[in-house]
Amino acid sequence: MKILAVKSRVRDCSKIMPSPTVENYLKQILVESLHSDGPEVSMGRVAECLRVTAGTATTMIKGMQRKGLVEYRPRKGVQLTSAGRKVGIACFAATGYWKLF
Repeated sequence: MKILAVKSRVRDCSKIMPSPTVENYLKQILVESLHSDGPEVSMGRVAECLRVTAGTATTMIKGMQRKGLVEYRPRKGVQLTSAGRKVGIACFAATGYWKLF
């Protein structure tokens, strides 16, 4: 039964996720939040992991915030909302990387 639930969320992922770039950001923030002390991930860390400039990462995160996927606080960091976490997990499930966790 759990597998069916994941598959239905994967279908929802394609509706919510307009680009692979958003998917990459969500997955990276999810991974980094699991490895950090708190739920927030610094923008510098996000930019470093995705190999983009901090300005590029911030612009992307602000767009994702407007969609309700992340909460961004300047000079503090970014964290996933419950919707962002669900989409991020669904995207991991779609790619098969969830097996690594």
